[in-house]
Amino acid sequence: MENTQDDLHALATKVSHWSKEAASLSADLKEEALLLELSGQADRLAAAEARRHERHSTARVGRCAAGVGAASDWRGRRGV
Repeated sequence: MENTQDDLHALATKVSHWSKEAASLSADLKEEALLLELSGQADRLAAAEARRHERHSTARVGRCAAGVGAASDWRGRRGV
């Protein structure tokens, strides 16, 4: 009878340890999933920022080109 009690106590101790280990692994997996999601958000933000910068640069080049063309037209009309 005492051996059975000792066996049950040892088994309960192992189950408790395994339960704590499983909880730790679960927390690690949740943390890893959150970090992966955060990484994806950072990638999407960087891509959006790159697109915004490209649009800004393209618009700036367009404005500069329009300004050069207008200046050339003005010089041509004035005979400069």
